[in-house]
Amino acid sequence: MAIAQGRLKDADAALDLALANQSQIEIRKKDLESNAAQVVRAEVSLKAAQDRLKDTLVTAPISGTILQKFVEEGQVIASASPLSTAAPPWLPWPI
Repeated sequence: MAIAQGRLKDADAALDLALANQSQIEIRKKDLESNAAQVVRAEVSLKAAQDRLKDTLVTAPISGTILQKFVEEGQVIASASPLSTAAPPWLPWPI
């Protein structure tokens, strides 16, 4: 009888441990879902930052020599504002 009671006690302890582990699994699943949502938010934020960075790149429509510069680095300007004037490369000298 004592052996059976010992086995029953061991089985109860194992059941309690299994239930505690199941509870931890549920908590970890919720943590995983939360972390996945954070990753999605970070990816959206990264894409927005990359788009803003792309807006800071200025490329000339033609190659040539810059004759006059109207803005300085770091200056905030309106869209379609002239930045400079340039002489095309086929001119033998700048105007």
